[in-house]
Amino acid sequence: MKNHSFRMLLFAGAFVLMWAAQPFVQAAYSQCNHMGGRGSNMQGKFFQKFGKIMKNQEALGLSDEQLDVIKKLKWDLKKEMIKQTAEIDVLEVDIDAALYEDTVDMEKVGGLIDQKYEYKKAKAKTIAGAVAELKKILTEEQLAKLKELHYQNKQ
Repeated sequence: MKNHSFRMLLFAGAFVLMWAAQPFVQAAYSQCNHMGGRGSNMQGKFFQKFGKIMKNQEALGLSDEQLDVIKKLKWDLKKEMIKQTAEIDVLEVDIDAALYEDTVDMEKVGGLIDQKYEYKKAKAKTIAGAVAELKKILTEEQLAKLKELHYQNKQ
């Protein structure tokens, strides 16, 4: 009887721990998902729009040429995001290393932080430019159809 009660108590404790940890896990997942993994919400919007276009390419009546240009834009953006993210990551390591020193050179740290956010700004502008390019590839009719499909899926 004692063994059964202990198991039930252990099971209940594990359940309470899982329940209590859920908000923390969801917050971590949400932050990662919101950022597109290692990217940003803007980057997610580009790839979401790309996916919607590819999924509905027949309904949109995309030409082979349009498809080729859209795919190239995606791969070019993906490569550029990898490069820019790497630059930001390297700067984060440099900032951590500078802060680890016994005497922190705030001028150096400030400069590194400024550089990091210049790269982030450039990354955001690159993504915005890719979204604009993606929209330029489509005709007005295709853009209207894409919006129509988007609102149909929301209902």
